[in-house]
Amino acid sequence: MKCAGCLKVTKNASIITCTSPKCEKTYCSYCINLTSVTGEGKKCWKCPECSASKKKGGDNTQTPIRPNPDSQNVTMRKKDISDCQTPEAEIRELTAVIARLTSKFSTLKTKLEEVTHSLCHCHERMDELVPGMSANENRLTKLEKRDQEIINLHASVAHLQNELNIQAQQGLRNEIEIVGIPEGNNENLEHIVKVAAQKVGAQLEDVNVDWITRVGPRRLAVPPNVPNGGSRMPRPIVVRLLRRSKRDQVLKAFKSRKTLTSATWE
Repeated sequence: MKCAGCLKVTKNASIITCTSPKCEKTYCSYCINLTSVTGEGKKCWKCPECSASKKKGGDNTQTPIRPNPDSQNVTMRKKDISDCQTPEAEIRELTAVIARLTSKFSTLKTKLEEVTHSLCHCHERMDELVPGMSANENRLTKLEKRDQEIINLHASVAHLQNELNIQAQQGLRNEIEIVGIPEGNNENLEHIVKVAAQKVGAQLEDVNVDWITRVGPRRLAVPPNVPNGGSRMPRPIVVRLLRRSKRDQVLKAFKSRKTLTSATWE
């Protein structure tokens, strides 16, 4: 707002306005001593021009305003550098602000260039890693498939082993193991087994027998001068019959004569 006393645009909020309807001029605190004006006085306060014309009865608007110690103090404000700056000072201040902003923008530009360089380097590294990642993914997929195949193979092997055990158990149901029969070099196992069955009271024909063999590693011949054959047991004879009923019949006959030995056959 422009002061009517100093004709300066003031930033001070302490102002006073003339209450005369024809005047209504505004003065700042530098031109008017507002400390001597009370709150009630502001409601009827008149500017120096209006007060002078009322006292002298004439229009003295051309009379310069001077301080009057007897009435409301009106002072002329000196030039305030803070309120009014010269264009040169404003230009210097603006130049300084622009220089600071330019420095900040330069710093930001440098950092932006560094970030851009880092991003380009990251993109290059990513381009280098993508083929390796693809190869690793393919290898991982193959390994997963291989692991699944291994699991399936383990399951198949376990199933086959179970079936073999079942078949072996079923095969043993038709077999008879005979122990204690002396072993010779040119022995006839079929004849020996038939004679043994006849001795215990069982009839064993060729149609009843699947195969006959001795089991276990072959043992060295015992010298004739060794008494009792060196206490060496001969290998057992295993006979596999074609029918389980015949096997049970022969086995029952052997069990009924547990005291029978090979010496009684002769």
